[in-house]
Amino acid sequence: MVRKQNPGDDERESRDVTLIVADIIKQADFGRGIVRLDPEIMKQLDLTSGDYLRIYGSRVTHCRVMPSVSMDVGTRYIRMDKIVKGNAGVRTGDKVRVRPVDIGEASKVVLAPQDHMIRVAPDFHTWVKRRLLDFAVTKGDVVLIPIFQRFISLIVVSLTPGTYGKIGPNTIIEVRESPVELARVVLPTITYEDIGGLREEIQRIREMVELPLRHP
Repeated sequence: MVRKQNPGDDERESRDVTLIVADIIKQADFGRGIVRLDPEIMKQLDLTSGDYLRIYGSRVTHCRVMPSVSMDVGTRYIRMDKIVKGNAGVRTGDKVRVRPVDIGEASKVVLAPQDHMIRVAPDFHTWVKRRLLDFAVTKGDVVLIPIFQRFISLIVVSLTPGTYGKIGPNTIIEVRESPVELARVVLPTITYEDIGGLREEIQRIREMVELPLRHP
């Protein structure tokens, strides 16, 4: 749901630019649900850190935006991790159209595994909410939740209201155990090196989720 903050919002959201997809530079950005933009483009779009973008790849997805490093000035790069690339349906070097968007808090977000049934502890949804707080999510997106030395891939089944929103303090998170039939988002291979600074989170979550049932 889009909520207009001031009379200039319509004009701001009517602006869009075409950018070039590039890889993340900072490993700590992996899994944070953000993209980094050429600082000049951020000024052009009247964006500040933490604002939200709509990304038009072969899929439409939404992300928080942060400024990129000074060496990106003038490059028209949009730096994104493998998760965002998968959700947008793009690869490094592709051109994508982006537009500022004001995103309201979703009242409820339903998540489910893509492939295999999982067993979750009763408080797992609390961990997921904390992990995804302030994320922009779009129906059909995939989010990765760290567990053990790997990730569980969850798909956004539905949001209330609408088809996209951000996860906020009042959002109810439901995590289903059974996989769902939705158009599949194919993510690039995620390696242990990708997860970088998430190792402490992986350790904390060990007791909260069991392995998929195919690995009893």
